[in-house]
Amino acid sequence: MATCQLAAELPKRLRSDFDGTMKLLRNPDFQHLLLNYQRAKRVFLIGYEAKDSVTSRQLFGKYDKPEDYLEAFTSFIRNNKDQLDALRVLRKRPQDWNPEVLSKLRGDLGSHGFGEKRLRDAHKKVHHALADVISIVKHAINEQEPLLTPEQRVATALEELKAFHAFTLEQEKWLAFIGKHLEENLSISEDDLDSQPVFTNRGGLARARKLFGNELAKMIERINYTLAAA
Repeated sequence: MATCQLAAELPKRLRSDFDGTMKLLRNPDFQHLLLNYQRAKRVFLIGYEAKDSVTSRQLFGKYDKPEDYLEAFTSFIRNNKDQLDALRVLRKRPQDWNPEVLSKLRGDLGSHGFGEKRLRDAHKKVHHALADVISIVKHAINEQEPLLTPEQRVATALEELKAFHAFTLEQEKWLAFIGKHLEENLSISEDDLDSQPVFTNRGGLARARKLFGNELAKMIERINYTLAAA
């Protein structure tokens, strides 16, 4: 009997002939057969003439080249700069910049095929600069706009803030934590101070209010403004 047939019938055979079935299973010759039966040979095909290739179309959607992708992006931005509220904030109301506006901007771009990662990859290939999404959008509207990395944009915002305020050593430490948060998020709110581990592990919003007092809200507004306006 074939081993596969026995396996299929084993529950039935155990019920109808338990002793005979167990005798078979304990048989040394049968156990040897189970371990050493002839298996089907594996077939491995080598395509000597076949070539694997990764095209830019896979990287940039329906566009063959990053240049074409960015050209389409520029057209989209210029055609929608007055229709999308997040773009209007960047252009005309930087004082309204905040995490919600950034999230809306990323969502608007992504829903039209211009996800942030893909945009930044294309921009790096074409302009040889790892610019942040704010720079990329502004540069699409006006080619004279500077291309900044997230680190450069955040440094500019914090330097501008420090130019008008004298901070204690403890406050400086918190500004450094805020800077790390901003390099990933490009905006901040008081809610972030009470939800993000980098802040909650150090006392959260309550600690920040104790350190900065009534100036905290104004400081956050100024940072967000400079991030969008830079």
